Amino acid sequence: MAIDQEERLANDGSVSDAVAAQLHGQSGVARKMTPLINKLFEGGLPVRFVFWDQSTIGPEDGPGEVILRSRAALTRLIWSPDELGIVRGYVTGEIDMEGHFFSILSALHHATERVGRLGLSAFASGVKAALQLGAIRRPPPRPAEEVRLSGLRHSKVRDAEAISHHYDVGNEFYRLVLGPSMTYSCAYFTNSEPRHEPLPMRDTMTLI
Repeated sequence: MAIDQEERLANDGSVSDAVAAQLHGQSGVARKMTPLINKLFEGGLPVRFVFWDQSTIGPEDGPGEVILRSRAALTRLIWSPDELGIVRGYVTGEIDMEGHFFSILSALHHATERVGRLGLSAFASGVKAALQLGAIRRPPPRPAEEVRLSGLRHSKVRDAEAISHHYDVGNEFYRLVLGPSMTYSCAYFTNSEPRHEPLPMRDTMTLI
């Protein structure tokens, strides 16, 4: 009798028990990504991943979902496997999230911080998945919103251009980020609970 692929993956040690349990009934992109995901999240996924073919892996009762809307998201992460690749993918809409943004990021951070530096095995798993999914391509273009500076680094002209790009974005943006008070200062949140409605800064922050 043929051994089910899910059982074979669990038996040969290519996935952990936690990930094997989450893999049940999965197919398509999610199944091809499983060996790499297992390297990144040895204790099991803390959030649900939804891929461009609508296949999924991860808990349904987690803080939310990470959505990869096209294989271009994976291509971008191959060329920039860090915060830059994630942010560029988010800005272009290739990567999205459903749920409480900061809770998702916190769960992902805590789930990966104990893994440490990934070795050749994880790299091989990533290359194999990328080849199977046709994601090894030329690097995607940078988002149109990303500034393209010219001139000597830290020259007055270049720095003035960078400052203008980052800060001259209009009051609608600052009202969205800073709240009705439009107060701009250096502070940290004293309460880590998710905030769905803006609260007075003095109730949630400590100024530095």
